Amino acid sequence: MSVERAYAADMHMELDGDRVVSVESETAPATVRFAVGSPDGPRSSTWRVWTSKTKNDWYAAVRVLAGRQKWSFHRSGVWRHAFLTEEDAKPYLDEDRVMDRWERPAEFTPGWTRALQIRVPVAGLRVGVDDGKGKPVKFVDPADAGVVCLELLQGEQDSHLDQLPSPSELLDFLQLPEGGFVVVAAHLEYPPPSDEPPTNIDLQLRPGIDPPVITPTTRVALHGYSETGERLVTETAVVPPVD
Repeated sequence: MSVERAYAADMHMELDGDRVVSVESETAPATVRFAVGSPDGPRSSTWRVWTSKTKNDWYAAVRVLAGRQKWSFHRSGVWRHAFLTEEDAKPYLDEDRVMDRWERPAEFTPGWTRALQIRVPVAGLRVGVDDGKGKPVKFVDPADAGVVCLELLQGEQDSHLDQLPSPSELLDFLQLPEGGFVVVAAHLEYPPPSDEPPTNIDLQLRPGIDPPVITPTTRVALHGYSETGERLVTETAVVPPVD
């Protein structure tokens, strides 16, 4: 049995060859939580992905920030990263609570769109970052990699698994109510040290914002995008300043 078919059996997915036909709704989770590292060792933040119950909208957030900001991937094709309320946005944005708004990118391969790429430098993992509130969290073992790349992908109803980036570890499938799927996948990268993202971040804050208390577990996200409009985030540690 191939890795894809073994995974499909475990997830109660129906396949036609390598084409995803359906995921049983009672077994496909509406929410998945994942992180890089291990529960008791160095780790990243816990990330959360969840779907709407009635339409093909779905969302992503860092778990501890999900009550204040999130990425929204709307079926309309207008995607955005925004604060949940105007009050949350006031200290950081002048007029709009939306930090980033873009059109759904073109499919990178037939049936699949890359919604968000989360890059986690292994050197930036820390112990005690996030306990996950006791909810199940799927961990990606970084092994000896330099960077763990987590990808949030949206697939159409008849998408083929063999079109996914290779090599990728499939962490979870989430069924969308109106057809199609959200996939959380991961792969390891081994960039030369000169190409690894920095782990010592100098925070520059706009006037009027109190500087945060930097601790050994403080995290920061660096936002960017590719030439084709696909969004990416690098999550890493902030090194506390030396007094």
